[in-house]
Amino acid sequence: MAKPDKYPDWNTGGSNRAEPSAPKKTAGWAAGEEPPSTWFNWLLYYLGAWARFFYDEMLSPQHTDAGAHKDVTALSVAVDLDQNVDSGVTVENDQGGTAASSSLKLTSNSGAYGIFLQWWKLLAGIAPVASLKAKLPNGQIPHLRFHEALATTSQVELYGHDGSAEEPIFTGYRKGEITVGKSHATTATEGFFLLGSCAGTPTGVPVVLPAGFIPTLYDSTSKKLYAYIGGGWVGVPLVPGGEPVSVRYVTESGQSIADNAAPEIIDFSTKVYDDPGVDRVATGTSWKFTADRNMKVYISAQIELVSSGWLVGDYVDLVLYKNNSLDRYLFRFYLLTSAIATLLKGETTILLANGDYLDLRVYQNSGGAATLSVGYNANWIDIHEIP
Repeated sequence: MAKPDKYPDWNTGGSNRAEPSAPKKTAGWAAGEEPPSTWFNWLLYYLGAWARFFYDEMLSPQHTDAGAHKDVTALSVAVDLDQNVDSGVTVENDQGGTAASSSLKLTSNSGAYGIFLQWWKLLAGIAPVASLKAKLPNGQIPHLRFHEALATTSQVELYGHDGSAEEPIFTGYRKGEITVGKSHATTATEGFFLLGSCAGTPTGVPVVLPAGFIPTLYDSTSKKLYAYIGGGWVGVPLVPGGEPVSVRYVTESGQSIADNAAPEIIDFSTKVYDDPGVDRVATGTSWKFTADRNMKVYISAQIELVSSGWLVGDYVDLVLYKNNSLDRYLFRFYLLTSAIATLLKGETTILLANGDYLDLRVYQNSGGAATLSVGYNANWIDIHEIP
């Protein structure tokens, strides 16, 4: 069919047109109704306007009037920004031919927010593209959709611009390999790959889950990297220095423990290690270990308590407190004979939320004050993070 020789233009110079109401457009004209001329003018005006837009903006740039695809040598694409398409996109074939080494470049010079192109038959007549580049002003991210097969070694490159030079954003290869950004110096401040994060353990079921791919998220609260595997989220701790928390403190101060009083905090006053990063233990009369993220820890502790007044039936408690409340007894020692010293040792595991804190306390009822023996090898606490 040949191209029509006229457009259905109507009311292009008039103003006597009015859009019917939404209910009227839904119901349409009733039998025998005589619609006002302004409604007819509105309808015919937009039919003509859309016909011209479809031809001028969508068909003519890619097709001859006979319906054949045009070869792509220099094609300017101008589309309304309301459709999220850049109005300043230029597509050109650098080498002007159809050789396999042809390179297409997309260059955006406007301030629009992005590019969205569907190629359809845009590349018809051109051999598989070896390289395609999208170059944009600073801060713009291109969106490209390809409907043509790429050559075996071809790649798709997306570029940004920092105001002075082009910088790669993304490179995709035919076999599925991708690179994001570029290699960096240790002092780099820009150009990073940004992984999505959430404040807490992810619980949602991914809607898009293609075979062979694994959704990932970073939990900024527990500092864990999560992957959706086997129908659930699995988290791996990402901690400062790449290490789990590991703490050891000792005391040889001979701390005095009052008789038959509230359990007293043990001040393990000397740090052996508190890794990684900033210390999590505050020493002193209010000694405590504070979790700096959600974690599970293994605790092992030992004290040696000395008193000259213990009799049969007296006892000593080694107690773990969490957030200033009794959490569990690690050890209770009943004296079956009179003694001078008792060695208490306990271990446990416990879950801590970010900001939770622990301390170790001791109770004794020997009838008088008791003291921790002087020797760091007798009085110590270990706290280690476990998966």
